[in-house]
Amino acid sequence: RTMEGGKTKLSCRPSIINSLDDGHLMHIFSFFPPLS
Repeated sequence: RTMEGGKTKLSCRPSIINSLDDGHLMHIFSFFPPLS
């Protein structure tokens, strides 16, 4: 059950990210300094 719960949480996380617009994500990435 614990594993299932964790899996569900992980699945929920990407869903929220996908909900956000690509432009918004790009803006956030731009805010942070380049890692490369």
